[in-house]
Amino acid sequence: MDIKKNDVFTVQIEDMSEDGVGIGKLDGYIWFIKDAVIGDVVEAKAMKMKKSYGFARMMKVVEPSPHRVEPKCPVARQCGGCQLQALSYEEQLKFKERKVYNNLVRIGKFDNVVENPSGFCRLWGWTSRGDTGTRPSSRLGRIRMVR
Repeated sequence: MDIKKNDVFTVQIEDMSEDGVGIGKLDGYIWFIKDAVIGDVVEAKAMKMKKSYGFARMMKVVEPSPHRVEPKCPVARQCGGCQLQALSYEEQLKFKERKVYNNLVRIGKFDNVVENPSGFCRLWGWTSRGDTGTRPSSRLGRIRMVR
């Protein structure tokens, strides 16, 4: 593989990791690319490389997945709390079903797993989690949230 740090390349996203990061393969080398969804063809910049895998930053979506949707939240990408928001709700359910099934079979050694994901009737406004940064404030005893 001829890709070096900071090189830009194009790759198709074939899968997603446990935490919602897109996974693509290029010449047998595995790339983890945040904000990419299954089916996307993306242009990415190599950031950190290991022996058999690397991490890249998505520069742009060259060809969007048929399952890609516009995130409803305007800060979804910066916040990081809703990694799957760019994926249609139906595909989110499929992704979560695969994740639970694989963990039950691989880790839990279950052999009779029922596959029947159920969705929510209220899709927005219920989360209690977000990955945000903080910085000390000039006011004593206070912190402020940053994007």
